[in-house]
Amino acid sequence: MKLSVDIFGAIPIMGAVMRTLHINAETQTITETECNGLADEQAAVGGNIESAHYFENGTDRVMVNEDGLFTLPQTTGWFFVEGAFNPFKGNGIVVGVDERTGDTVNVKMSLADLKEQIMFMSATEVAHMAQARRASQTVK
Repeated sequence: MKLSVDIFGAIPIMGAVMRTLHINAETQTITETECNGLADEQAAVGGNIESAHYFENGTDRVMVNEDGLFTLPQTTGWFFVEGAFNPFKGNGIVVGVDERTGDTVNVKMSLADLKEQIMFMSATEVAHMAQARRASQTVK
């Protein structure tokens, strides 16, 4: 997807179909998919998207539902990406981004590499992680 930016924000212009990786927190699966623009990316995460994590390869990004933490049902699954600060609630989609143009491009990462970096979590596990972080901060 090519993004053309004006003073009012980004306006999506449909582009070529691109290879993406879909993280489904409900079924705890990660699959290779194709997207043809912003509408497909939003459908994959169930709402408006925001960039949540940048991978070290400089191209790939995890996109999540920007309001998911507050709007998704309490029973919604979570996932954690190795190297991220926090886990993410709901589904995610990994896309590539051309930093020079802002275009969304094919993801560079392989499906196998992403699977090694994702851990699915329950709400209880997320709560325990948060509690452990708070406890470690008060010990200092």
